[in-house]
Amino acid sequence: MAHTRMHFNSTQAYTDWALDPADPVDRQPRQMYYGGLRSENGRSSVQRARDGALLLSSGTLEGLDEANKLLNEFQERIEVPTYTWEHSMAGAFPDVPYFLSGIPDAMYAPTPTTSDHTPLRVWVGVMSTWSITEAQLRRRGAALAAFVIAMYNVRPVYITPFTGAGDGFSRRYGQAPASSLISWDIQTSPLVMSQLLASLTHPSVTRYLCMPANYKANHGCDNPSWPFHPDDHSPTRMRENLGCAPNDLYIPTIHQSDPLLDNPVQWLREHIARYTNAEQES
Repeated sequence: MAHTRMHFNSTQAYTDWALDPADPVDRQPRQMYYGGLRSENGRSSVQRARDGALLLSSGTLEGLDEANKLLNEFQERIEVPTYTWEHSMAGAFPDVPYFLSGIPDAMYAPTPTTSDHTPLRVWVGVMSTWSITEAQLRRRGAALAAFVIAMYNVRPVYITPFTGAGDGFSRRYGQAPASSLISWDIQTSPLVMSQLLASLTHPSVTRYLCMPANYKANHGCDNPSWPFHPDDHSPTRMRENLGCAPNDLYIPTIHQSDPLLDNPVQWLREHIARYTNAEQES
């Protein structure tokens, strides 16, 4: 079966592809997993797919207050210790000119500093099981936005949401399932909050756009009971499929036991600590 991988370097590029007049997402039949064509909040899933594509372009500030509220629930001094080589009386290797000159600090030793500006790439799975409510989607997105805001004050952060779909019928018969994987970059240099919030918090993007978009990318992904990429439950394989670098942060697709839903403040504490206080080797 075919495997499709698509990446867009901006939300506008994703929008242009999704709303291509010759083949727009709101004409794709792959809508049924999240309610088929029934009306929700006055908008059908087909209409909300188009809403999601347009939101990628226009952005939204919905969820910003919730993100700021989460940040205010705990106070962390965010420092990023890395290590630079500085002269010392004891260290890992010598500075030969210093040694020959009789200077006591003739060795190089790794010294911690808090001025690291290395970029952090974050891959965020925004699809979800049917049991996740829209309110939960918004809360999770707000927590992720809070994390980005906190980290952005320290180091460059690059955010790449992703969605995936597969075909469970093929798997049942021992065949390799079809798959589709779509990702897109959010403008973060400078950080555009409206783009970030639209891609992470709004159900029209994280739910209703993803299904027809993946079907448009690969028509083999046509099983309404199989909304996820075949490797969704394997972080190792999903990292490989996405092209994650070893130090990239990978946040998986949303399931019922998602820690960002259970305790977002704790998740923020742990991950901010991990990317600001953990020792990094030179």
